[in-house]
Amino acid sequence: MAGGCAPRRFSKLQTARRRSSLPTEYDSGRASGRAKEIADELRVLRTLCDEAMPRAQRLEVSQSYASHIFLDAQRQVVFESIHALLPGGAITPARLNVHLNNRGFPDIETDCYFTPVHAVGEPHTAAEGEKT
Repeated sequence: MAGGCAPRRFSKLQTARRRSSLPTEYDSGRASGRAKEIADELRVLRTLCDEAMPRAQRLEVSQSYASHIFLDAQRQVVFESIHALLPGGAITPARLNVHLNNRGFPDIETDCYFTPVHAVGEPHTAAEGEKT
């Protein structure tokens, strides 16, 4: 069967040779870009859970990421739950955990998404909120 639509298959040796021919700076650049994108995605999820931010702004952020595919599958699941819950009221750890549990994801840790975020994107520390 001589179809031109079938994907070309490479042997394991050919695949290894092709991978080894890539420059290492390309690989490290992709890795650092991926790490930055993962950090940015965490920042977005924290922003969506931050009740100090106006709801209209969080809804806008949620809508802008509606077609985004998160690099981490677990964060994709968390985003989908936050996106579903946000129009209905406050996002609390309890509501998010119940929603995730109802979707079949009872073991996802959600505390890290409820760390408040500064305007520049850095999490607040406990000492910043305390008065001396």
